[in-house]
Amino acid sequence: MKYDVTLGELLVRMGTLDRCDLERMVEYQKNIAADLMLGKMMVADKLITDTDLQTALRVQSGLRSNSKHARALAMTELAERSHEKTSRIVKDARALAQKFSARFDTVAA
Repeated sequence: MKYDVTLGELLVRMGTLDRCDLERMVEYQKNIAADLMLGKMMVADKLITDTDLQTALRVQSGLRSNSKHARALAMTELAERSHEKTSRIVKDARALAQKFSARFDTVAA
């Protein structure tokens, strides 16, 4: 079973791109720059790096592959990237909670 996931959706799932930025770029491409490749537009707009683009293209190619091994590797990389995103969010939330807790303790004292 092949998975046909768009490049933009993969970038969102990997935590590399915000969905709002993806929607904005897709709309721009549709209305103004239909001849430009979406990934290159996002790199030029500094929404993603060239490394992010190459990673997403590699994952996309693996997911579309006829090889079960290639699909498994692609799914593993996608899961690892998604986990990294979740870990960053949790870390940021903890830091923010500590910051507000320290402020609250200072105000309460």
